Order: sequence, then structure tokens, then C-alpha cells
Amino acid sequence: MDQEPARSIRDAIPRAFVYFLLFWGLPGIVGIVIYGRELRHDEERARLMSRHLVNLCASRMERTLDAARSDLLFLARQEILHSFWDEPRGKEVLENEYASFADERDCYHHIRLLSVDGRELVRVNMEEGHPVVAPETTLQSKVSRYYVPATRALEPGDVYVSEFDLNVEHGSIEEPWRPVLRLSTPVVDTLGTIRGLLVLNLDGALLLSELAELGLRTAGSTMLLNQSGSYLSGVPPARRWGLRFGHDEFNLAVDHPRVWAQIAAEPTGQIRNGHGFITFATIGEGDSALTIVSNVPFEVARDGAKRLFDRFFWFAIATSIPLFVLSTYLARARQTRVRQQQAIADSERRLRSLSGRLFALQEQERKSISRDLHDELGQLVTAIAIELRGAAKMASGSIGGHIQRAEKAASLLLRELHDVVARLRPTILDDLGLGEALRSHARTFERTSGSTLELRLEPSAHEIPARVGETVYRIVQEALTNTAKHARSDRVSLSMVVTEGHLNVEIADNGVGFDPRATEPDRFGLLGMRERAALLGGTLTLSTRPGGGTRITAEIPLAPPPGPMDLHP
Repeated sequence: MDQEPARSIRDAIPRAFVYFLLFWGLPGIVGIVIYGRELRHDEERARLMSRHLVNLCASRMERTLDAARSDLLFLARQEILHSFWDEPRGKEVLENEYASFADERDCYHHIRLLSVDGRELVRVNMEEGHPVVAPETTLQSKVSRYYVPATRALEPGDVYVSEFDLNVEHGSIEEPWRPVLRLSTPVVDTLGTIRGLLVLNLDGALLLSELAELGLRTAGSTMLLNQSGSYLSGVPPARRWGLRFGHDEFNLAVDHPRVWAQIAAEPTGQIRNGHGFITFATIGEGDSALTIVSNVPFEVARDGAKRLFDRFFWFAIATSIPLFVLSTYLARARQTRVRQQQAIADSERRLRSLSGRLFALQEQERKSISRDLHDELGQLVTAIAIELRGAAKMASGSIGGHIQRAEKAASLLLRELHDVVARLRPTILDDLGLGEALRSHARTFERTSGSTLELRLEPSAHEIPARVGETVYRIVQEALTNTAKHARSDRVSLSMVVTEGHLNVEIADNGVGFDPRATEPDRFGLLGMRERAALLGGTLTLSTRPGGGTRITAEIPLAPPPGPMDLHP
């Protein structure tokens, strides 16, 4: 008994899981749809924001470079610079002009005026936010620097823009690193002869800080690359400016060659690969080209959807336990209901089996009693009647009269005995079959009830099994008995038709009828008829109403299922 609850719970778990899945089915589908829409929305937003960022950064850098070009050409066209070559005292005026200009702009590390061969003639440095004119003794030669011959090859009015580089002083990279962009142009004297080179060192740190600040407005990382793909910003410091220190491997072309091939082929674009979105834009040309790259991995782009998923996940966890408990309760309740229904069905089967056995035993007992009455008591009464008839012939007077009355009483007793035997178990049913038994019973019914019985028995080639014959006879017998007792009718009809596989019987009268809802449960005769029909797999239908007569229809299969009524003595 202790194992029964545990087994009940164990048996209910599979159905509990089914209920649980049904409970979560619709919310789960809705959650998946919402999560999918949020994923697409996040990706689209990240893609658009990345493109906007890259375009904004490129626009800012181009405007800065355009402003620097304008400043360079403005200084190169100044009259004081043209006359400087003819007036030695003009150097002080030029230094003051450059110092004022550097202080006003505050974005140039150095303003240099070089001779054609690359020697510094004037230099203004920005130190701690203030312009400082370099003394004569600190002026350097830049003849070995790459931008000197490149600028010397230009025409006046043309501007050379160097690659994004680290500032070099006295042949070494300045510490701490000072990123610069050099813009230079040839300068002429009053006769239009090229006499020198004007160089502006644009503060690259301002560009990189602005790029970093703009990069904070969107997800992912923002990088700046030079013309060869070397990292200038957006990566750990140890991987920046790799080309200046001989680290060619610190390069996007090495890390992601396919991505770099696409970037190198187009000035702007967006790439979607298995990791995320890569948006890029290139400004400038040749060695001075710079590429802005925004990299937004999917895990970053889908952060909003991930937060939504996390909230949904924890909500699901919080509600799953009570839902599973409810599912288990419903599963156990259903299992209990199924067991109860099965128990009721089993009980009905046992009761029906018992009922069938009782009917079978009843038929056996009736057959035994009728045989005993017919064979023993009938013979004995017959013998008494014969003896009394003989005695009456030999006797005379009053004795003979008594004997004759006794002989008549014995004959009457014999007829009553035959009627009792017929009611118990008509021998005609076993000897001549159901049809003749019904005809005999119909004649008896008309004689005893005073009602007219219309009998319609259609002949059939089908053999009626003994079980079916017994059941139909008892149903007709009970129906006619009820009609004689309660119907108060003067006309009754009895029909029997054998069709393919079934025997149909109908008993109808024109009596007073009754309300079946009010009285049928108390009519054990009707219950008995229904039970007899059900034991053979058949049906019995009652149709009646007060004042409208009664009709009983039974449909019995000719091949009934085996059962207790198969018992025979």
C-alpha cells in the first residue's frame, strides 16, 4: 500500500509533462516571435548606427584636414613670408606671426619653415598649451625625412599630406608618443621662386580622441587604420603603430585577410560575416589614406534581445515550478478519474457477468423445476385422474358423484400444472423453436387477458441461437405480463423480424401509458428486459407517454458474445 502513491505520481509524470508543454506552448511561441523580432531590430539598429558613426567620423576628419590645408595655404601666401627671403630682419616678424597663429589654432604641434634643402629656418613649438619659438641653436635638419623630397616635388599651391605618423625629434620617436599628420607645401619669394618648404604638424591626438569619443556613441569598437592596414587606434596599446616598430603582424590584413581585401577594394561599405557587422570608410589617397572601421560583434549588437531573453528566461523559471505542480495535479486528477471510470466499468462488467450468470441459473432452475413438475407431478396427477376415472365407473350413488368431482379436480389441477410448467419453461421453445413458442404464448395471453393480440412473425432462413431465443421469449413474456397488469389496453401487437445479423422484436399496446422519467427506475421488469438485451450485445428501447400507449423495441444480434448465459444443465 505504501508504494501506491509513489507509483501514482510516477505514472502521472509523463502526462504532467504534456500538460506543462501545453501550458507553455502559446507563451513560448509568442516569446520566440518577440525574441526574433527583437534580434532583427537590434541588428538593424546596430548596422545603421555603425554606418552613421563611420560616416560621421570620416566627415569630421575630412573637415579637420581641409581646415589644416586652408591654414597651410593661408600661411604660405602671406606677404611677410614672401618678403622674408629678401629681408633678414623679417625672421622675427615671421616667428611672432607663427606663434600667434599656433596659439589661436591650438591644434598644431609644430609650425616649421624649412629651406629647400630641408634645414629649419623657423620653428614654433606648442609646449603645455603655449607656443614657444625655438632658439636658433635648437633648429634641426630634416633633410632625411621622407616628407622633404615629397614636398619639394610639388608646385606652389599644392599640399602634401603625410601618413599618420609618430613625431620624430633628433632622429628618434618622441616619448611619450605624439601622433601627427604633416601637411606641407612649397613657398616662394616675391619673384615667385621656390625658396623653402612650410610644414604644419597637426596634432593627431586630437583626431584620435575625437574618434574615440564618437565611438562611445555606438556598440562595438572603432578602429583607425593606415594605408597598409596597421592599427593606429581602437586596439590595445601594444598592438598600435606596429609598422613603426617592425611589427608587421599587428595588422588587419594579417588578422582578417578577407575583410581587409574587401576594405581595400571599396572606399566605403559594410560587411556582415559570421561574427558581426564591419563598417568602413576610407579618406585620403596613397600613403596618407586612413580607414575608419567600426566592428560590432553579434553578441554586442544583440544585447537588447539578450536582456529580453534573460528576463523571459527568469520569468519562465519562476513560473515553471507552479505550472509543473499544477500540471502534475491535473495529470493525477485525470489519472484518478480514469482509474475511477475503469473501476466503474469493471464493476459494471462484473455486475453484468453476475446478472448473466443469475439469468442463466434462473433458466436452468426453471427448466429443472418445469421438468420435475411435468415429469413427476404431472405423471402422478395423471395417474390419480385415471384411477379416479376408473373408480367412478365402478362406484355408484353418492360415492360415484364424489369420485367424479375428484376426477374433475384432478384434471383441472393437471391443466394448471401444465400452465405453470409453460410459464416456467415452455417445452415448445426447446422442441419447436422461438416462433411456435411465441404463438403459444400469444394464445395464452389472449385467453387470460381478454385483449386482442395481433401477431406478425416473418419467416426467416436464419437459425436463431438458443441463447437469443430464450432472451427474446423472456422479453416478450415480461412485456406482455406488464401489459396485462398495467396497460388496461384492448389491443396489442407483437412482431418479430429477422434481418441480416439481427433479430428485431416490437411489442406495442394502446393502453394508458406512463411517464418513463417518473416510474421507469422503479420498474424492475423493464430493468430486467434491458439487462437481458445488453447481455447479448443488444438494445431495448421504450417509447411511452401518459395516455399514449407503450412501445417496446428490442434489437438482438444473432451472434451474441459469449457469456455466463451459455451455461446449460
